[in-house]
Amino acid sequence: MNARSALIALALLGAACSRPETPQEAYRHGLQALADGAPRTARIEFLNAIKADPANKAVRVAQARTYLMLGDGAAAEDELRRANALGVPESETAHLMAHALLLQGEAERAVAAAAKAGPAHIAYAQRMIGRAYQALGRMEDAAQAFD
Repeated sequence: MNARSALIALALLGAACSRPETPQEAYRHGLQALADGAPRTARIEFLNAIKADPANKAVRVAQARTYLMLGDGAAAEDELRRANALGVPESETAHLMAHALLLQGEAERAVAAAAKAGPAHIAYAQRMIGRAYQALGRMEDAAQAFD
Protein backbone atom coordinates (compact mmCIF):
# COMPACT_ATOMS: atom_id res chain seq x y z
CA MET A 1 0.00 0.00 0.00
CA ASN A 2 1.46 3.34 -1.00
CA ALA A 3 1.27 6.52 1.08
CA ARG A 4 -1.63 7.94 -0.93
CA SER A 5 -3.74 4.78 -0.47
CA ALA A 6 -2.97 4.80 3.25
CA LEU A 7 -4.13 8.41 3.56
CA ILE A 8 -7.36 7.68 1.70
CA ALA A 9 -8.00 4.64 3.90
CA LEU A 10 -7.41 6.71 7.04
CA ALA A 11 -9.74 9.46 5.81
CA LEU A 12 -12.49 6.95 5.06
CA LEU A 13 -12.02 5.27 8.42
CA GLY A 14 -12.19 8.64 10.17
CA ALA A 15 -15.38 9.56 8.34
CA ALA A 16 -16.98 6.24 9.24
CA CYS A 17 -16.03 6.60 12.91
CA SER A 18 -17.32 10.15 13.15
CA ARG A 19 -20.83 9.21 11.98
CA PRO A 20 -23.17 10.54 14.66
CA GLU A 21 -25.32 8.07 16.56
CA THR A 22 -29.02 7.96 15.91
CA PRO A 23 -31.24 8.68 18.93
CA GLN A 24 -32.14 4.97 19.00
CA GLU A 25 -28.47 3.96 19.09
CA ALA A 26 -27.74 6.43 21.88
CA TYR A 27 -30.75 5.09 23.82
CA ARG A 28 -29.59 1.47 23.38
CA HIS A 29 -26.06 2.41 24.43
CA GLY A 30 -27.48 4.20 27.47
CA LEU A 31 -29.50 1.15 28.48
CA GLN A 32 -26.44 -1.04 28.06
CA ALA A 33 -24.39 1.36 30.18
CA LEU A 34 -27.02 1.12 32.92
CA ALA A 35 -26.95 -2.67 32.70
CA ASP A 36 -23.16 -2.51 32.96
CA GLY A 37 -23.36 -0.34 36.09
CA ALA A 38 -22.08 2.79 34.37
CA PRO A 39 -24.72 5.49 35.08
CA ARG A 40 -22.41 8.38 34.17
CA THR A 41 -21.93 6.94 30.70
CA ALA A 42 -25.67 6.26 30.46
CA ARG A 43 -26.41 9.88 31.36
CA ILE A 44 -24.29 11.10 28.46
CA GLU A 45 -25.86 8.65 26.01
CA PHE A 46 -29.37 9.66 27.10
CA LEU A 47 -28.46 13.35 26.83
CA ASN A 48 -27.37 12.67 23.24
CA ALA A 49 -30.65 10.88 22.52
CA ILE A 50 -32.68 13.69 24.10
CA LYS A 51 -30.80 16.31 22.11
CA ALA A 52 -31.73 14.51 18.90
CA ASP A 53 -35.28 13.56 19.94
CA PRO A 54 -36.53 15.69 22.87
CA ALA A 55 -40.05 14.21 22.71
CA ASN A 56 -38.93 10.61 23.27
CA LYS A 57 -40.82 9.48 26.39
CA ALA A 58 -38.79 6.33 26.99
CA VAL A 59 -35.51 8.22 26.96
CA ARG A 60 -36.88 10.76 29.44
CA VAL A 61 -37.87 8.00 31.86
CA ALA A 62 -34.54 6.23 31.38
CA GLN A 63 -32.71 9.48 32.05
CA ALA A 64 -34.76 9.97 35.23
CA ARG A 65 -33.79 6.48 36.39
CA THR A 66 -30.15 7.32 35.66
CA TYR A 67 -30.34 10.48 37.74
CA LEU A 68 -31.83 8.43 40.58
CA MET A 69 -28.87 6.05 40.36
CA LEU A 70 -26.56 9.06 40.52
CA GLY A 71 -28.41 10.43 43.57
CA ASP A 72 -29.66 13.55 41.78
CA GLY A 73 -33.29 13.78 42.86
CA ALA A 74 -33.89 17.25 41.45
CA ALA A 75 -32.73 16.29 37.96
CA ALA A 76 -34.77 13.06 38.13
CA GLU A 77 -37.86 15.03 39.15
CA ASP A 78 -37.37 17.40 36.20
CA GLU A 79 -37.08 14.50 33.73
CA LEU A 80 -40.15 12.80 35.17
CA ARG A 81 -42.17 16.01 34.85
CA ARG A 82 -41.06 16.27 31.22
CA ALA A 83 -42.05 12.64 30.61
CA ASN A 84 -45.48 13.28 32.14
CA ALA A 85 -45.89 16.42 30.01
CA LEU A 86 -45.12 14.28 26.95
CA GLY A 87 -47.90 11.88 27.88
CA VAL A 88 -46.38 9.25 30.16
CA PRO A 89 -49.11 8.46 32.70
CA GLU A 90 -48.35 9.53 36.24
CA SER A 91 -49.16 5.98 37.38
CA GLU A 92 -46.09 4.86 35.39
CA THR A 93 -43.73 7.37 37.01
CA ALA A 94 -45.13 7.93 40.52
CA HIS A 95 -42.79 5.39 42.14
CA LEU A 96 -39.80 7.08 40.54
CA MET A 97 -41.09 10.52 41.55
CA ALA A 98 -41.36 9.29 45.14
CA HIS A 99 -37.71 8.19 44.96
CA ALA A 100 -36.67 11.56 43.51
CA LEU A 101 -38.52 13.41 46.25
CA LEU A 102 -36.92 11.24 48.93
CA LEU A 103 -33.50 12.10 47.59
CA GLN A 104 -34.44 15.74 48.05
CA GLY A 105 -35.59 15.25 51.64
CA GLU A 106 -39.28 15.64 50.74
CA ALA A 107 -40.63 12.61 52.63
CA GLU A 108 -44.26 13.78 52.92
CA ARG A 109 -44.43 14.53 49.20
CA ALA A 110 -42.76 11.17 48.49
CA VAL A 111 -45.54 9.32 50.33
CA ALA A 112 -48.18 11.23 48.34
CA ALA A 113 -46.40 10.54 45.05
CA ALA A 114 -45.90 6.83 45.75
CA ALA A 115 -49.61 6.43 46.47
CA LYS A 116 -50.29 7.20 42.79
CA ALA A 117 -48.17 4.31 41.48
CA GLY A 118 -49.77 1.86 39.10
CA PRO A 119 -50.10 -1.87 39.86
CA ALA A 120 -46.88 -2.78 38.06
CA HIS A 121 -44.90 -0.50 40.37
CA ILE A 122 -46.49 -1.18 43.76
CA ALA A 123 -43.48 -2.99 45.27
CA TYR A 124 -41.12 -0.12 44.39
CA ALA A 125 -43.68 2.43 45.61
CA GLN A 126 -44.16 0.60 48.92
CA ARG A 127 -40.40 0.59 49.43
CA MET A 128 -40.35 4.35 48.88
CA ILE A 129 -43.26 4.81 51.29
CA GLY A 130 -41.41 2.76 53.91
CA ARG A 131 -38.25 4.80 53.46
CA ALA A 132 -40.25 8.03 53.65
CA TYR A 133 -41.91 6.95 56.88
CA GLN A 134 -38.49 6.07 58.28
CA ALA A 135 -37.28 9.55 57.41
CA LEU A 136 -40.32 10.98 59.20
CA GLY A 137 -39.64 8.86 62.28
CA ARG A 138 -42.86 6.88 61.81
CA MET A 139 -41.35 3.43 62.32
CA GLU A 140 -44.61 1.51 62.73
CA ASP A 141 -45.92 2.92 59.45
CA ALA A 142 -42.57 2.13 57.82
CA ALA A 143 -42.70 -1.48 59.03
CA GLN A 144 -46.23 -1.83 57.67
CA ALA A 145 -45.17 -0.39 54.29
CA PHE A 146 -42.28 -2.86 54.06
CA ASP A 147 -44.57 -5.86 54.78
